[in-house]
Amino acid sequence: MTELSPAATITPDASFSPSNSSDTSASLLMALQALEGSSGPLLMDTEAKIVGVEAGEDLSCDQEGELLIRGPQVTTTSGSK
Repeated sequence: MTELSPAATITPDASFSPSNSSDTSASLLMALQALEGSSGPLLMDTEAKIVGVEAGEDLSCDQEGELLIRGPQVTTTSGSK
């Protein structure tokens, strides 16, 4: 397991409204708000996939497994020597 710093996704908060935002992805954010249990969209330059815990096979987003994240916020070492 690795560590993320500080985040991999962003979840719109309840006060978000396209009428008070100049964000061009407002419709996407509204759709994500409707998904219960969603962690929100990935941050820029971040990739994610879900794989099976035992065999490591790719799974669809509606299946349980291990979430793998790749991006600039993923640490490559624990920092201890």
